[in-house]
Amino acid sequence: MTFTAQYPGHCAACDTGFPAGTEVAYDTDGDLVHVDCPALVHEPRPLCPLCFMELPRVGRCDCRD
Repeated sequence: MTFTAQYPGHCAACDTGFPAGTEVAYDTDGDLVHVDCPALVHEPRPLCPLCFMELPRVGRCDCRD
């Protein structure tokens, strides 16, 4: 869930500052990141042919269990 920052801060993903009014969100570690952060973009991984979710980096998809 994104929200508008009321105060200036630093992005935890790329360590750059952002001004108040920037769209931000909390990442999975609970750190604040700006939504347009280039460090958060990743190449899409292959999709599971059964559930069409991205395959995990290691192991296999849980839908096959």
